[in-house]
Amino acid sequence: MNTEQHVTPPRTKIIRSDPSAAFAGHAERTRLRAEHIEAGVKLFAEIRVDSKYFDQSPVGEKFGVHIGGDSNYCVQGGPGGQYRLKDVHLYARTPTGDLVQLS
Repeated sequence: MNTEQHVTPPRTKIIRSDPSAAFAGHAERTRLRAEHIEAGVKLFAEIRVDSKYFDQSPVGEKFGVHIGGDSNYCVQGGPGGQYRLKDVHLYARTPTGDLVQLS
């Protein structure tokens, strides 16, 4: 006979004492993201003609982006703010200034 009982721990509720701390953290992440874009490899995107977002920019226009985020919309930047990889062609800028298509 098993004398051990399974005890379910009580649910804990997380209470933020300072809600502005969450916003400050977001602002800092945004600032760091902008610095990384400026310092690192330059990535650019062009919205694909078969994307539902095609009307958001002129044909062939390339705009600076970075890859990040927690969702399918991991291409961050451009006129719409975020895109799926399947909605854009990605480009990298070489040291000579040329753009090389990645996708």
